[in-house]
Amino acid sequence: MKKYNVMDLFAGVGGLSYGFAHNDAFRILAANEIEHDISVAYTMNHPGVNMLNCSIDQLTPEMLEKATGGQKVDIVVGGPPCQSYSTLGKRQMDGRANLFKEYKRILQILQPTAFIFENVSGLLSMDGGRLFPKIQDEFKSIGYDLKFQVLDAVNYGVPQHRDRVILVGFKGVNEFEYPTATHGPGLIPWV
Repeated sequence: MKKYNVMDLFAGVGGLSYGFAHNDAFRILAANEIEHDISVAYTMNHPGVNMLNCSIDQLTPEMLEKATGGQKVDIVVGGPPCQSYSTLGKRQMDGRANLFKEYKRILQILQPTAFIFENVSGLLSMDGGRLFPKIQDEFKSIGYDLKFQVLDAVNYGVPQHRDRVILVGFKGVNEFEYPTATHGPGLIPWV
């Protein structure tokens, strides 16, 4: 069975990596996290992954080449910090609100077949609803066909409501299908 190589950006302690790490079709090659203590926790959770503990804007093609062992990255996953977009926060168009540009830069370097960009649902209304279409336009401009949905984690076995925008991009035609809910009325009871 072919294994698809994954890179995790804004990796945190490895929540997005978790699902990929528990599926034999995927191999996580490298991750990036700016916070030292959080990167240590990621490494404890995913000991076989090369951790790049630095700001994403410091990642160079050479660093990425070394961290991935020169292997092609098939999928990039990541969710930039959500504080700027969260309806519970200050909702400011600050530096963090524009980190999607660094995500795009890494996509341009690695040229993966697909990517998953995850964030809070407040992203959709940020900057009067103008930011999310801008993000989509940036990703389309480098050749990705996009689909997005807002999914609530409670419907997939997570014991809390967590609405998340899941934006999936593919080079060429995007045939990705979002998973159907596994938990809820008429299904497995919510956790």
